[in-house]
Amino acid sequence: MIAAMKLEPGTRLGPYQILGELGRGGMATVYRAYQPTLEREVALKVLPDFLVEQPGFKARFHREAVAVARLQHPNILSVFDHAEQDGVTYIVSEYVEGGTLAARLGAPIQLDYCVRLLRPVADALDYAHSEGVVHRDVKPSNILLDRRGVPILSDFGLARIAETAESERLTQTGAMVGTPTYMAPEQCAGHDAGPPADIYALGVIAFEMITGRVPFNAPTPLGVIAAHQMTPPPSPRKLNPSLPESVVQPILTCLAKDPRQRQETATEFIEQLAIAVASTATQYPLTPPPMTSQPSPPSGMQPPMTTSPSYPETPTYVAPRTPVPPSAPAVTPAAYTPAPATPYPVYTAPAPAYTPPPPTPSPYAPAAYGVAQAPVATPPPAYGAYAPMPAWGTPQQARRTGGLASWVSIVLWVGVAFGVATIITAGVIEIGGTGLQTSDRVFWLLVGIAGALATSLCLAAVLGLGARDRWGPAMAWTSVAALAITVIGAPLAAAVGWGLSQAKGQLVDAQPRPGSGMRLGSAGIVALLTLLIASSTSVWGWTHTDTGGSSLTGNVTPCTVLQPGTQLTQSAVGSQCPGFSVASTAFQLDCRTIASLPNSMDQGSYDLDKSADGGGATIAVRTDGCHFDAPAYNVEGYIRSASTLDVGPLLLVADFVPPSAAGDVGFLFACDGHCVDADLDTENKKVYVFEDGTKLVEQQVQPLAGTNRLVVVYQGQQVRVWLNGNLVTTENITRVHGAGHYYWFHLSYEKSKRVDSTLIQMAVYKLAA
Repeated sequence: MIAAMKLEPGTRLGPYQILGELGRGGMATVYRAYQPTLEREVALKVLPDFLVEQPGFKARFHREAVAVARLQHPNILSVFDHAEQDGVTYIVSEYVEGGTLAARLGAPIQLDYCVRLLRPVADALDYAHSEGVVHRDVKPSNILLDRRGVPILSDFGLARIAETAESERLTQTGAMVGTPTYMAPEQCAGHDAGPPADIYALGVIAFEMITGRVPFNAPTPLGVIAAHQMTPPPSPRKLNPSLPESVVQPILTCLAKDPRQRQETATEFIEQLAIAVASTATQYPLTPPPMTSQPSPPSGMQPPMTTSPSYPETPTYVAPRTPVPPSAPAVTPAAYTPAPATPYPVYTAPAPAYTPPPPTPSPYAPAAYGVAQAPVATPPPAYGAYAPMPAWGTPQQARRTGGLASWVSIVLWVGVAFGVATIITAGVIEIGGTGLQTSDRVFWLLVGIAGALATSLCLAAVLGLGARDRWGPAMAWTSVAALAITVIGAPLAAAVGWGLSQAKGQLVDAQPRPGSGMRLGSAGIVALLTLLIASSTSVWGWTHTDTGGSSLTGNVTPCTVLQPGTQLTQSAVGSQCPGFSVASTAFQLDCRTIASLPNSMDQGSYDLDKSADGGGATIAVRTDGCHFDAPAYNVEGYIRSASTLDVGPLLLVADFVPPSAAGDVGFLFACDGHCVDADLDTENKKVYVFEDGTKLVEQQVQPLAGTNRLVVVYQGQQVRVWLNGNLVTTENITRVHGAGHYYWFHLSYEKSKRVDSTLIQMAVYKLAA
């Protein structure tokens, strides 16, 4: 049968002659064909054999023709015919020259063009929704662009008519139909897709047009689907920082995971975006469409030549886009007026008579040329008094034209003040913060250096630009970079950058003011002085760290309780501990001196895979400590305080021998429904801190082969963790936890053998407020 092979040029299919193949997709092949009876070219979509044999796919294909044929809209691809012949099922639609929107993507597109192009698409979607048709596969390759750049929405092959009384469902419940990159979260989850799914896809396209990238990307389709469902959409400004802030909210609202939180109609989304674009005067480069050539009909199959369609001088968008046959009488086209930015109440067909609209600019076609204009009275130019030209060779003072706006100089002086304030702030913190960690001191040193650079460069820029020195613009742009690096100074950087771009070509004089070298030298001296101040304050603070804070050798603190091998009692904790002192003992346990666990402690086993108690973990009290044994993967053994501990700051200490195999040991505390977790993973050799099941930090460590000491200090919303005397991390948690139990646990990560560890002793102390 014909369906078993590719349709070659010259093949007849019903009344149509195949001219060539246009493209192939997962569900159909599209050909360019010629219809002799109407002397026109058409697009002919053919269903492959392997899909024809499946009733579900074939029925969906026929549904496309029925659903789209009902839609009469100037921005929806018209369907002419559908049939089946010699085992070939096909559908015939109008042929659109000009390519697709997908060919224009890949780089950010001008904002106002994006709005003008997507507004008719939104209008078409709202109309289809009002007729009970959902597209379900809106994407750039389904948005065709005719020769005038008018967008035409095609391929309603995935549409499903939302008729609640219909009993037959062609798309199976839970099945996902569409393109993952543009699918709404509810589609990705296998739920029914309604109009909000099309609105979501339109938001993805708008995101891609203004940033050059789609919001969700992954190596596999399943990864993209998971991102649509779980990952919050990024801000468009993250991918294209030049975008105005006003466009972010309409885009993110359209990409909401909950369909109820999106705009109610596609037009509402586009109008919100249009208002956001109108609120800023910034323009962005337009990515020109690629030049494409149309394939020629094969020899012997040339259709009769027809004249190109003529377009009215007034840039009115008329519905018909194909020429009528030469033998047919002319038909007056119906005028199309885009819908206002309100949801469709009821779709009203266009007026049958053509009424020329007023001559307003069209978003799709350039203004008409050669149109007679009314004469305008222009006053004669006014000339000043005549001045004779100077003699040849007489030296003349260069005339100063244009220049930098005065407000830019003011912003640069503000940048100088900002840099000085940054240096002072960093210096005060370095000198006064005796308990700072090494990483914090490095950070504030870099902040001070950034402030010094911002100060000197802004000073050089304001001096050089004021005198119109040749090096002035270079210093000004460098100061923009320095201010942007500080993050807080980014608004100043943006203002200066915009002012420089507006005065481009007018910043330098051929004869600048005298003293150029002195101005540049003074700025260099300021740079050296500010860098010296920033570095010297950092060195002073570093070398004058008190003994209660972190030292320069691995954050080792002299606090007695933090050192492994020392006595574990309240009196032996020490008095030089960094930021805490012990008030009382809440619990003390030495497993080497007991025969069984005390009544104040409970023991148990928990299976994480089943999320239930059990799993067979055991705890044996021996002369060298409490031995924890986990027989299987993700099985946990634990001891827990029988009663809750009052709210307040805590010090938790434990001496232990870690598992020799893959496992995890540590504290759970402040368990008021959810816990704070500080533990050592011996498989990856990392210390983790979790709060309420959310990981706050993971830090690489090097545990000892024998006894290790883990210390956790919990104060308000701050948690500090030491391992063998080294401060591992300081983390801020989201809330102050209430009274709760505390645990010591042992967890196995081995799938083929038992994992054991030993708790030697542990203690929980209440800290002074």
